[in-house]
Amino acid sequence: MGDWHRREIADVVRELRTDPGAGLTGAEAAARLRSGGPNELPEGPSLRPGRIFLSQFASTMVAVLLGAAVVSALLGDVVDTVAIGALLGILCLAVALPLHRAEDPSWRTALFTTLTFAQMAHVLAIRSRRETLFRRGIFTNKPLLLAVASTVLLQLAAVYAPPLQGIFRTVPLLPGTLALCAAASAALFLVLEGGKIVAGLARGRSRA
Repeated sequence: MGDWHRREIADVVRELRTDPGAGLTGAEAAARLRSGGPNELPEGPSLRPGRIFLSQFASTMVAVLLGAAVVSALLGDVVDTVAIGALLGILCLAVALPLHRAEDPSWRTALFTTLTFAQMAHVLAIRSRRETLFRRGIFTNKPLLLAVASTVLLQLAAVYAPPLQGIFRTVPLLPGTLALCAAASAALFLVLEGGKIVAGLARGRSRA
C-alpha cells in the first residue's frame, strides 16, 4: 500500500484491519511485530560536518559559484579569499548542520541557498576595497544590482518552483529556514563592510 497518504482514512483503517479508537489488541500487535518487524525506519550512515559541506559542491550551480570564487582569488588577494571562504563555510554549516542532525531533508537546499545568497552579499561588498556599499551608493551600479536581484529570484525559483525542484534536487524551505539562510548571508556582508570601517579607522590613525 504505497499510496496510503492519498487514501481516505476509512479505506486505510479497513485495509489495516484496525480500530482508530481502540487500536490493535496486544495479541495482534505481537503477531504483526513477528511477521513485519518493528515499525521503524532504518538509519542511514551519519555524515561529518566536513562531508556535509563538501557534498554540496556536487551541485552544478554551486560548482559555478566555486569557479567564480577561484577566479576572484587569482585576480585579487588570496589571503582575503581564503578567509572569506572559511567564514562562508562556517556560516553554511551553522545553517545546514542542525537541519541534518534533525534529519530534515531540506538541509541540502538550505546549504545551496546560503551559498548562493552569500555569494551575492560578497559581490555587493567587494565593489570597493575601501568604501562601504552605503557610502559608495547602493544604486550607483544599477546593472550589478539588477544581476544580484535576478540571481536571488532565480534561486527562489529553484527552491519553490516544482519544475525546477527536480532539476536542482531542491525541496521547499520553511520561511524560518529561508530567513536563516538570508541572515547568514547578511552576516558575511556585515563582516566585510565592518572590515572596511576598521581598516579606514586604522589608516586615519596612522596619518595622525
